[in-house]
Amino acid sequence: MELNPETQKIAGLLSLFAADIFVWKWVESMTKSLNWDESDVETAIELLYQRHFVQCLEEDLYGYKIHPLIREFLKDKLTADGESKEIKQAFTNTFMEIAQTIPHTPTLEFINSLKTAISHLTEVVENFIDTVSDKNLIWAFTGLAWFYEGQGLYALAAPWYKQCVSAVRLRLGENHPDVASSLNNLAYLYNLQGRYEAAEPLFQQALELRKQLLGENHPDVATSFNNLANLYYSQGRYEAAEPLYIQALELRKQLLGENHPDVATSFNNLALLYYSQGRYEAAEPLYIQALEICEQSLGIAHPNTITIRASYAACLREMSQRKRKL
Repeated sequence: MELNPETQKIAGLLSLFAADIFVWKWVESMTKSLNWDESDVETAIELLYQRHFVQCLEEDLYGYKIHPLIREFLKDKLTADGESKEIKQAFTNTFMEIAQTIPHTPTLEFINSLKTAISHLTEVVENFIDTVSDKNLIWAFTGLAWFYEGQGLYALAAPWYKQCVSAVRLRLGENHPDVASSLNNLAYLYNLQGRYEAAEPLFQQALELRKQLLGENHPDVATSFNNLANLYYSQGRYEAAEPLYIQALELRKQLLGENHPDVATSFNNLALLYYSQGRYEAAEPLYIQALEICEQSLGIAHPNTITIRASYAACLREMSQRKRKL
């Protein structure tokens, strides 16, 4: 039986989802952006459900799934639809909004809440990337990479970072801040994996590109100084790390203010470097400043505050033991 035009449009939209569970609130977001009549949407989904085009999952009152064969049939019909471009745009926009909510270090609760969206975000990247805007291009790949990296699934994160570098370069050109960010993100992953020789040139390229495009006084430049210093620290190249940590600290104080959490991070990183060198007297005041900022800006129970407090305590113990030996 032939579907009416409104139902055909809804069916075409649903065919864009991956062959996996999708959530109704996503459909609502898309249809609102398309200015489709709410009652037409409700009538259409009811009709599609009655005809077994879509399945409502009993275990999830808000979850739906479309039959794979019907999905392919409807997708082919959508291609010929005059509104196809607008429908695909609404679809990709919704998942780009979701991608931008993914933090670099997601909590387990966040990861579990996002699992349903990942297959559909992957669908966007693999099949509708041309519909993603220039400003969102980096997020399409980075969101997926951070989702996997945050779980320690580095092998699954790496391909998305690599594709991101290629896609951003191809569309935006070599001299674009998002190229620097994508290089930095890939280098960060390599650093986590202990692949220091692969990470170093990427961190260096990101730093130079950021200085060239953003100027010397920019928070992203400070981040690049810090990341390259972290790499050198991990390699035990303390003399190379120190000036970079100092530059990151001074730049962050200048740009973000004395009481910003990133300033605390820089104080802590420099303190940790001095601690690793046995320069406990140099490390102590830096730990104190880092701890004071974190307690003030993040609270005494924040993980960063707790970590810095533990490092400071270790420094005090080493200083005490050294004094007893004298």
